[in-house]
Amino acid sequence: MKLCFFSDIHGNDIAYQAFLKSVENKAIDLMICAGDVCGYYYGSDKILTSIRKIPGMIYILGNHDKMVLDILDGKKNEKDMIQRYGNSYLYTVHMLSDDNVAFLRSVPLMYMLETDDLKIGFYHGGPADPLNMRIYPDTDIQDAPEYQQYQYIFCGHTHHKMLRKKGKCTIVNPGSVGQQRDGKGTSYAIFDTKERKLDICTFAYDVQALINKVEQKETNAEMKEKLIEVLLRKR
Repeated sequence: MKLCFFSDIHGNDIAYQAFLKSVENKAIDLMICAGDVCGYYYGSDKILTSIRKIPGMIYILGNHDKMVLDILDGKKNEKDMIQRYGNSYLYTVHMLSDDNVAFLRSVPLMYMLETDDLKIGFYHGGPADPLNMRIYPDTDIQDAPEYQQYQYIFCGHTHHKMLRKKGKCTIVNPGSVGQQRDGKGTSYAIFDTKERKLDICTFAYDVQALINKVEQKETNAEMKEKLIEVLLRKR
């Protein structure tokens, strides 16, 4: 089986469209998204509508997706989220269609796949905390049984590309489709489960077009600078 694992689009519909073009001729059998279509930028509704139409798509809830649901449920304050993350959280009640909200409410916190004599776990964060665990390339990973039950763990959340071993388990982070933070570009992972072949693939998109959107939609100068800086980060 050839699967595509991607994460952290964060409303960047320009990068998402470039991602779709990048994978369209790769003969993918299964698409798995580790969540966080929501947050930071402004195309979440359009992206979710597209993702829901992809046959067999597996979607895992991300922490920003959960924060949007928490705002809708009165568990978080919309103004606080705007102050922390920008105007993508403005008018959250109206940001997503009812169908897309229902979709986010229905998706799991993790996904497990057994194929080609492999047991693979997929998370937004990681096994210890599916929503919020951060595993960076240099994170000290303590010995824990949840790692050793898998041959591979795929996770997102940090936006940092990663391939590392913990005992018999290989831990993979594909980086981010919508907001690279490691200076190495927007990216996703392709994994051939039969051949045990993994590729982390980078792709280009029109960054300036997204910067123009940030300039138009953000009123706070500090937030505007923050949302643009990460797009252009070199390391």
